[in-house]
Amino acid sequence: MAKLDAFINPLIRWAELLAKACVVLLFTSVFSSVVLRYLFSTGSTKLEDLQHYTFGSLLLLSVAIAFASGRHVKVEILQFEAHAVSKRGFLVLWLMLLVCLPMGFIVVLSIPEILHSWRTLDGSSELDGLGGLFLVKTFLPITGILIFLIAVGRAISPADREL
Repeated sequence: MAKLDAFINPLIRWAELLAKACVVLLFTSVFSSVVLRYLFSTGSTKLEDLQHYTFGSLLLLSVAIAFASGRHVKVEILQFEAHAVSKRGFLVLWLMLLVCLPMGFIVVLSIPEILHSWRTLDGSSELDGLGGLFLVKTFLPITGILIFLIAVGRAISPADREL
């Protein structure tokens, strides 16, 4: 467990730094877009694409960060009084079924699309748009892998640690 935490924690810190950079870039690009639109009556497709790419990256990074830090929304579907061991076993089962399985599917099913995107250097659908959409698409399996690792780390964690 300690080895898995030692592997995951730096990745989450890196994701947090990248998410903060995305927030700054998103704010700057939206502000620039507003200034261009209302003061100079012009706009930029590349700037709009940058906003879309940055927001998409921020959203995907935020999902993994929130899950890692426990700031995600938890919904208690079933409440029951049970022995701590059986309740933990039940929660681990649900963690595997509702988190690990979907994240595994996302990673496995997105890899061919990501590889194709990298081969073609996928970019904007606009003629004068920004290239680099393949970089944003890469965050999908990265997020899936991070959430999968976090869920496995929680499942194998000591019994006194919250899932």
